[in-house]
Amino acid sequence: MSRKHFYIAMGIILAVMAALLVWAFSAEAEKTWDVECPMANTNISWQQTFYPGPWDMAK
Repeated sequence: MSRKHFYIAMGIILAVMAALLVWAFSAEAEKTWDVECPMANTNISWQQTFYPGPWDMAK
């Protein structure tokens, strides 16, 4: 392979790799969910439930 053919082949390979990198990093991340709902009762503490907790159940 002559030097000219080598430069042409390397140019094509680098152009394809650059195009693939641009495509991979510019693609928007896909969402895997339809709806996002916050968890219910996230602010309830053990004192509000009047449950002594798992540490007092062993007595």
